[in-house]
Amino acid sequence: MNQAFETLQTIELLAFTLLGVLAVRHWRRRPSPASGWLAATLGSFAFVAMISSFFPEEIDTPATLWAAKGLFSILCLFPHFLYRFMSTFVKPPRWLDRVAVALTASACLATLMLPYSPQPGDPVQWWFFGFIGVFLANWSGLSVVVGVRLWRGGKGQPGVARRRMRTLSMATLGLALALLISGVSAPGGGDPTPLSFVLQIAAFATAPLFLLGFAPPRLVRMAWRREEELALRAAELELMKALDPQHIADILLPSMCALVGGEAAVLHDIHGEVVGSYLAPAGKSPTPDGERPDRGSALTVPLRSGDIVVHASPFTPFFGSEEAQILQSLGVLADLALARAEHFQAEQRKNSYLLILQQVTASANAPEGTREAIQAALDTVCRETWWTAGHAYMINADPNRTEPTQIWHLEASSELSEDFRSASGHSSLVTGEGIAGKVFSTGESWWVPDLKQEPAFSRADLVTGGAAAVVPIKVGSDVVGILEFFAGEPHEPDDEFLNVLTQIGVQLGRTVERARSQEQLARRAEDLARSNADLEQFAYVASHDLQEPLRMVNSYMQLLSERYENQLDETGQRYIHYAVDGATRMQSLVRDLLSFSRVGSRGLELVPTDLNRVVGQALNNFEMAIKESGAVVSSDNLPTVNGDPGQLSQLLQNLIGNAIKFHGSTQPEVRITAEHRPDEWLFGVTDNGVGFDAKYAERVFVIFKRLHSREEYPGTGIGLAICKKIVERHGGRIWAESEIGKGTTIFFTLPRPEEVAA
Repeated sequence: MNQAFETLQTIELLAFTLLGVLAVRHWRRRPSPASGWLAATLGSFAFVAMISSFFPEEIDTPATLWAAKGLFSILCLFPHFLYRFMSTFVKPPRWLDRVAVALTASACLATLMLPYSPQPGDPVQWWFFGFIGVFLANWSGLSVVVGVRLWRGGKGQPGVARRRMRTLSMATLGLALALLISGVSAPGGGDPTPLSFVLQIAAFATAPLFLLGFAPPRLVRMAWRREEELALRAAELELMKALDPQHIADILLPSMCALVGGEAAVLHDIHGEVVGSYLAPAGKSPTPDGERPDRGSALTVPLRSGDIVVHASPFTPFFGSEEAQILQSLGVLADLALARAEHFQAEQRKNSYLLILQQVTASANAPEGTREAIQAALDTVCRETWWTAGHAYMINADPNRTEPTQIWHLEASSELSEDFRSASGHSSLVTGEGIAGKVFSTGESWWVPDLKQEPAFSRADLVTGGAAAVVPIKVGSDVVGILEFFAGEPHEPDDEFLNVLTQIGVQLGRTVERARSQEQLARRAEDLARSNADLEQFAYVASHDLQEPLRMVNSYMQLLSERYENQLDETGQRYIHYAVDGATRMQSLVRDLLSFSRVGSRGLELVPTDLNRVVGQALNNFEMAIKESGAVVSSDNLPTVNGDPGQLSQLLQNLIGNAIKFHGSTQPEVRITAEHRPDEWLFGVTDNGVGFDAKYAERVFVIFKRLHSREEYPGTGIGLAICKKIVERHGGRIWAESEIGKGTTIFFTLPRPEEVAA
């Protein structure tokens, strides 16, 4: 038993000595309050254990007595060092600090006041019982406080930190309990008992507990973080769905801290701005670099788009190589998630820009006008982006100067002063002067990140800061206007969005160009309408006024022919015949021209007209011609349409007359058809006459254009031109389909009654 006990004491001495050396070595490598107090605790204990192994069994001299008192005083400091070690994790109240100091001071003072060291067999004095009481109060009180507070301090911490604290708690309580019971059970020495043997084993077992608690091996740490690894796998699935950097930080940073026992983690972007954080400690302001891991406080994980700084917890005062590898692996995962989120946000941003451009394009293509299109563009851009104000300048008379408009968009959050708006609304922009003037002269858009830092901005003294974008409105290569956008905060240039603004300027330029074209077209249409009206009036007046002179010429030529017929030779009579024939044809042309001019100028109001009656009247008018030619005219049941009865009668008479006149050698056949269509009636007048080449299908409707000579078929060539004008006045269309020798069909359409304006 004695030999085994001595062997166990030796092993225990070596274990605590080694533990003390490791603690001091760790403190030297990674100095921190926690490692310093633990080095003092275990180092002092190892020192006492090592020195006491060489101490004489009998303390019979003053030197040995004071040496023993010194060793015992150091031993009294052991629970106080443990208390200080605990304080680096869980800060105790001040009254507890005072109690700890008082207990330790009392134990040390009682040790130094011992008159002598009792030897085996000596009677125990009252003062020795007092010393034992003070010593036990110091050891038991502080050890219990340390053990309980370490245990409670690990509550709610990640698995590694929680188990470290509880292991240290058990080691503290186990060592203190073993030493106290050992001291009480054998205060005077003597042979070892089974109880002292067990207590010695218990005291020895606390050494690896201290080692596990302060510097757990890799396998132990892997086992301790098993729970967090399972939680990380679940977080990875959620991380694959995260499309926002803040959301990624909320998912990933807690898992990183839990796996390595960190106290806080901060995700920074590439500019060093904080994107997201987890449990940032009070009084610790995370920076982009953080503190280096060899300082024992933080580890920086570099990312392609920034970095992650993980701060060590008081319960995990340092990060080893394994923790660094874990954080690097999680950093790769963070890079992938952030890259996916960046790609998604870029697509979202691009889609939002395209949506803005589509909305502006739609408003620019609306028929309201240029001013409305510019207002809609300013409203859309400011509503969908961070710009809080927008204003427009347009060119008026001077092509080298743009004048301010009253087209504004002002958000409620806009910080533009009244003086700034007044200056913008009353100042012209001259080409080449200031930012807007340079945009005016170059035709290139300009982004100003901070107006206060831009000397070329002429109104900088009227703003408190912020960003601006100046965009040209261009028609081709010519700048016809300027758009200005303002934001209350500085913004770095966004080339993609500036390109969108440039395209908005192009779209508005097309609106300006279209408005100009419409104005020119309207003026030309007005001029054309006035010219047509003048021509119609001239044709009417001319044809009307020519009637009487032609009638006189014709009458006198006929009188001349009758009275002097016998006095004129054959040549004279032929000349008179030519003159009479010419005057007659001239009268016919004038009458037809008068009819043509009256279609547009003398037409009646459009009223419901039964085309069956109109056809009946036309057939009555052609009764003699039908009998002479033997023509057969048939008709479908025709509808009632809105029209001018007189003109519709003239239309059908001309078409039926042409069909009878241009017949071939066979009996003339004329067929009138009507076809119902969704918004119009399609009519056809078909004959079996001589027909004509299809290439002349448009020429037949031109005034005075004939396909046959007057000797073959009489007429002036104005009938189909009048038909075309009548149909167009009624809102329809007319065309011809023909083949030589097989007949002709004249088609025309008339709107259905509900489609015709009264």
